[in-house]
Amino acid sequence: MSRTKALISILIVLILIALSGASVWAAPGGEEPTAEPTEEPTAEPTEEPTAEPTEEPTAEPTEEPTEEESPTVHPVASALAEFFAETLGLDYNAVIGYHEEGMGFGVIAQACWISFALEGDATVLGDILAAKKSGDFSSITLPDGETAKNWGQFKKAALGNEKAKKNLGAIMSGRAKQEQEQEQEQEMSATGLSGKGKDKGGKPDTPPGQLKNKKDKDKGGGPPAQPPGQVKDKGGGKKK
Repeated sequence: MSRTKALISILIVLILIALSGASVWAAPGGEEPTAEPTEEPTAEPTEEPTAEPTEEPTAEPTEEPTEEESPTVHPVASALAEFFAETLGLDYNAVIGYHEEGMGFGVIAQACWISFALEGDATVLGDILAAKKSGDFSSITLPDGETAKNWGQFKKAALGNEKAKKNLGAIMSGRAKQEQEQEQEQEMSATGLSGKGKDKGGKPDTPPGQLKNKKDKDKGGGPPAQPPGQVKDKGGGKKK
């Protein structure tokens, strides 16, 4: 029992000490107040005005003058114009103009040949193409004095049997030019033969009378080698 009482008394003492200590700590001024940290105002960053970029004026590109392109020359129109330039007075612009109006180069070539056969020119060529387009050939008189009723009859009457050769192919292949050169050479040869035997004044080298006597001698019709009397004596004259 004594021990129990002693323990109880000790516990009571300890409890009292603990309570006294707690009251001291709980009294005002017992604990030093801790200063709450104050937030220092931070200076807000000011946005510095940025200079707006100025657009530098760009030099506009200057268009360099380009060389004018030369118009393309159509080879078929050029060949037709060159071939009939002297005979019909035809030029490239006229040929290409007819083609742009809807005429084929084959028809233009045939009309050129017909105009040449009729001893016409570029104007007659235009009339022929106009007649081909309208189908009325009454305005063109053929060499026989008649007029054609259609294009086929017109070609046949003007070109005859040569119509198969007088076409565009003959010009483009060069065959027509060769034939033309051959005809010119034949005409020159014929002219040279007709003028042969004439002097510069146009007179024959041998006078007409002498030329005739010369021919008679060649045929055996000239004077006999012996006089007529001697020949008679030789055949049936007096004996010596």
